Amino acid sequence: MKLTPEDMDFDLARKLFSALNKPFTRATAKTLELLIDYQESQYPTRGGLLLFGKDRDQLFPDPFVRLARFEGITKTGVIDQAEMKSPLLTIVDEVLAFIQRNTS
Repeated sequence: MKLTPEDMDFDLARKLFSALNKPFTRATAKTLELLIDYQESQYPTRGGLLLFGKDRDQLFPDPFVRLARFEGITKTGVIDQAEMKSPLLTIVDEVLAFIQRNTS
């Protein structure tokens, strides 16, 4: 499978970087080693695809977060649970929301 920079979601990267008032360009992607040059072409790195890959689930089916809140301390009764497969940079907010929802 030959991947290209078009396999990365630059719109998502721009959105996340703009929240920090930082621009995101191909030059930024190269500086962060999300893209590399090889034989006069650019290719996304594994890290670039994990963070911003458009078909992340197809390329890396395993990365996900599974959370559960149990009743008591015996871990027998599940009160709340979630499985998250969002982009890795946005999943942090989902995890924190789950923790907040289950600890307030």
